[in-house]
Amino acid sequence: MSADEPRRVGQLLPAELLRRMRDHQCDTDSLQSLWHELAGEWAGRADAIDYADGRLVLRVAAPVWGNRLRHETGNLVSRLRKHESFSGLREIVVKVRPQQAMPDEIREDEIRYHKQRQRKRERLSAGAIEAIKATAEMIDDPEVKRALLDLGNVSESSNND
Repeated sequence: MSADEPRRVGQLLPAELLRRMRDHQCDTDSLQSLWHELAGEWAGRADAIDYADGRLVLRVAAPVWGNRLRHETGNLVSRLRKHESFSGLREIVVKVRPQQAMPDEIREDEIRYHKQRQRKRERLSAGAIEAIKATAEMIDDPEVKRALLDLGNVSESSNND
């Protein structure tokens, strides 16, 4: 066989390395399968990519899911520990897949989530607006007073939209 002819990977790599690669792939497949069985609502949002020394590494497709999952890790650790394969679980590390072109479904989910948060942030109750304005009237510093009055006026107009 000449040097220019194609060869199989098995001919180029040591047998031990190939065996370890196959074992790793089997372990990864088993981890994924177990994760999808136990993860509940997170099974479709996150992939288990590694589990070693009590540390489970999960990967999500978008930052919004990374943030949500990080807030749920305590509950998730408790739930996963009930299974013998995760009895030694100490921590969950969440990684976000590098952002390239996001699939439309994820992009729409993320946009909807941020719009909901924005709406919640913008709306103050009428009582809160009145309290801000009343506080502004008691302030001597003209800059602070103006900022509070502006906040009250902006909040009031956003509630009327």
